[in-house]
Amino acid sequence: MILQVSGQLLKLDEYRRGRFLSKLASQIREFRGLKIDSDDWKIEQVPEHLRPNFRVVDDSGKKIAQGRDFKALKERYIGEALAKDITQENMILEPDLIDFPVQEIVVKKTISIDARKVLVFPGLEDHSDTVCLKAFSTPQERDLANRKGYSRLVFLKMGKQRRFFVNEVKKLNELSLLFSSLGDRETFEEQIILSSIWNCFFADGELPKTAESFESLFENNRSKLAPAFFHTLDLFADVIKLRFDVYRSLKDLESVSYKPARDHISSWAGQLVPSDFLLSTPSAFVHLLPRYLEGIKYRVGSLPGRVLKDRGLMDGLVVLEERLEEIKKSELYSAENFEPLRFFLEEYKLSIFAPALAKKKVNNHPLNLARDRVSLKRVDAAIRDEEQRVGII
Repeated sequence: MILQVSGQLLKLDEYRRGRFLSKLASQIREFRGLKIDSDDWKIEQVPEHLRPNFRVVDDSGKKIAQGRDFKALKERYIGEALAKDITQENMILEPDLIDFPVQEIVVKKTISIDARKVLVFPGLEDHSDTVCLKAFSTPQERDLANRKGYSRLVFLKMGKQRRFFVNEVKKLNELSLLFSSLGDRETFEEQIILSSIWNCFFADGELPKTAESFESLFENNRSKLAPAFFHTLDLFADVIKLRFDVYRSLKDLESVSYKPARDHISSWAGQLVPSDFLLSTPSAFVHLLPRYLEGIKYRVGSLPGRVLKDRGLMDGLVVLEERLEEIKKSELYSAENFEPLRFFLEEYKLSIFAPALAKKKVNNHPLNLARDRVSLKRVDAAIRDEEQRVGII
């Protein structure tokens, strides 16, 4: 695996930025008489789009990744290349846990597997009756697993207390029926309980790294779980009912002229509300789902009589959505950067399809809409900045 920059091939493990800059400074001083200090090379002073765009290629020269963050590319693909033949069993650091791991959970670490050094990102993985401490290949995989892994560990620790929540969820036959097009009963019950636990214990703070900090967090928050459970249940009910209303209304639009809008709306609602939406939607944004579904419902209701106008709005929007999808596919994809951008686009969708709803004030909105007012120009610029960061443009 090699790194390609401006037509030059440099082996990743031989690239030394400091030596390169020192030599370049010497040559500039020799040929131009200019003295270059080390502070003059600060990369943060260079605009993102003017920084080098690195490519990772395989042995045949085929590009497998590119981006402007050299360190991120190096960490990911050196580790990935070494870990390619490593089995899942090798990545388990502590199996079959019903209590917090003995070892501290660090952000990242290097482990030795078959005499090879591999960079990994430790996290907790849910195995239903137990959890395991596992080494993940990327921070994104780790973060997604932690949502269920940490929550499962609390659930296992609750003992008899968990019977109350299990029994409450089993009573929700009507909601379960509305959810049935998304998943089975087990998926339905599991995400309500685990999401309630996540919202109560972990959503608003740093995840515990040691058994002592986990125990302290558990004891300090367990009395808050019932309110968190019913709040989560209310949110779940609002989302599922609105989603059902949207798809039921779409069925009434039988004319062929409605098909492009129907397809787009169906895809839009499906992306907003996947089967695990309570667990996969970032905690800061999940409470906004009813707001966006209300906007979709308004769009469906206003389609008769304004198909052509809707088509024009949709055509401009699809381009932005496609650009977001390309960012998500990029090798330097970062959920921390992507999710605010995705929901900034959701606010723009709301502003063009349901402007009255878009103007309603939202308490605790995670985006600063007073500063970053929603407009096509601002959304386009925000997407372009991220495209430059990941090396698409």
